[in-house]
Amino acid sequence: MPAAPVNLLLLFALSWPACLASDDWGAVHLETSGDGKLVLENDLLLCQWGKRTYKDGAQNFVITDFYLKRNGANQVQDGQIDGVWMGYGKGRGRLTHGELVHDGKDRKTVRLVWEHGNVIQEVSISPGSPFLRIFYQAYGVNVVDLATPGGKKKGTYVFLGAQEWQDLRKTIIDPTHRLHPNPHYRLTDDLYPTYPHPIYVKEWGATPLNYKGWLIMGVYDEESGSGFGRLMPYDQIDIVKLLSNRGFEFFPCFRRPHQSFTGYLFGVTRGAKEILHQGRKLADSLAESAKRSE
Repeated sequence: MPAAPVNLLLLFALSWPACLASDDWGAVHLETSGDGKLVLENDLLLCQWGKRTYKDGAQNFVITDFYLKRNGANQVQDGQIDGVWMGYGKGRGRLTHGELVHDGKDRKTVRLVWEHGNVIQEVSISPGSPFLRIFYQAYGVNVVDLATPGGKKKGTYVFLGAQEWQDLRKTIIDPTHRLHPNPHYRLTDDLYPTYPHPIYVKEWGATPLNYKGWLIMGVYDEESGSGFGRLMPYDQIDIVKLLSNRGFEFFPCFRRPHQSFTGYLFGVTRGAKEILHQGRKLADSLAESAKRSE
């Protein structure tokens, strides 16, 4: 596919009614009229949210463009990242409110509300960082990343602790898990199980996938190394499934009271090693910050 423009700031500034924040390291563009749009941009990353309609007629407000500027490959194309779904085929609805709640040298944060409170998120971008911070205050059943890693229809998975987790799963013989009548909850021994079999269900017990309170994973194109990674909180994510070598399906606080949580999304250009390195680096930093605040 064609490379993404290195600097889309001028384009958006000309075509949109307002630029909420723009300085030497980044910009925020938000439109709440009509279907709504949002762009966050820094020196490394460009991310756009907007309405997308799928082949089955379902509609949702999702990340439609996710670029690392040094690479240019759109990690989404016709798919979705951060697809928060309220139920099967039911998206998060109309964007009813959006505002810039922090505009500083450290970060820019936008608060977004859909359908007057059905879904509430705060998304942040920081200078010189490939990470997006997403605070999920209110949400639905699942969060879906069905993307195009490296601009391709299929990529390669990597999870921190995957091999150790596979070895441990082989020792779990409880028939309520291994022989579950519903494949959506059934334990298998595959390193990266195919959908609908999950790679992780909280009820299976403690797992080596837990690194300092985080699940660290990604999917990438082996040829170019381009892809994206996720950090999602171990305590709030109850089920993780893999979607056709294109991304992930997360079920936060599944069938239990919802807790607000923070997740991270980031881009890479050097494949599995960069996904794991960046994921550990961020998890280490967050753990140190938590210690200092105690």
